[in-house]
Amino acid sequence: MINKNLLKEVVRVGIGVYILTVLMILIFLLTGFFSLQVVFGGLLGATVCIFNFYYLACCVEKAMEKDDGREARNYVSGSYFFRIIIVAAAIIVAIKLPGYFNYIATAIPFIFPRIVITILNIGKKGADKA
Repeated sequence: MINKNLLKEVVRVGIGVYILTVLMILIFLLTGFFSLQVVFGGLLGATVCIFNFYYLACCVEKAMEKDDGREARNYVSGSYFFRIIIVAAAIIVAIKLPGYFNYIATAIPFIFPRIVITILNIGKKGADKA
């Protein structure tokens, strides 16, 4: 099972990803490109993205438990391949089912974790200085 603090961070990043996904959908609305497929695509992308981040956290935690550094590195490398396959599958599904998903709205949320983590780290640095 995943560490409580790590799970807390995954939840914080997940909330941030969903907030940015809602903002993305609003931008589609304001620019005139909104459709139900944008909503479904955004939800698909955000959900797979959060699962991807959660799986990464689990794999890194398991790798830290390994005694051998090479074994830990191989474990994380193997998980990377699986995570990339999951992301690719989500985007391919969105491309193949344009009646249900907007593939652009599906792909965009995959950059959101990096943005959320950066914002959270800036917030932590500001809180540390205070």
